[in-house]
Amino acid sequence: MGATLSCDVCERAINGADGPHTSEHVYTLTGEKEEHVCVVCYEKEPSKYGAHVKKLAEDVIQAANDETAEKVVPKLEKAVETWNKYEYRACKNCPAETAVHPGVVACFACKTPF
Repeated sequence: MGATLSCDVCERAINGADGPHTSEHVYTLTGEKEEHVCVVCYEKEPSKYGAHVKKLAEDVIQAANDETAEKVVPKLEKAVETWNKYEYRACKNCPAETAVHPGVVACFACKTPF
């Protein structure tokens, strides 16, 4: 999906950008709120981040994407189900197709009446 991961300490990109804080790894603290620390910040004060676990940044991003997908997929499926119930009409004046439901009397693109 092209997501990036940022350090919660210095707010710089850890993955998905080129820079001095870019790394394949991230130190993560899991709990009520996840905290991500880049390798540069971690190495400056390792004792401050003793409970953090070193993980691949790619795995952390994938886990976040999977969590988001679990929330979004049911909503998308419901939207598709709703739109599939409508009848579609092709416009006589343009290449658009309009979903016909109560109140629709013209093409959505060019406003030509049906």
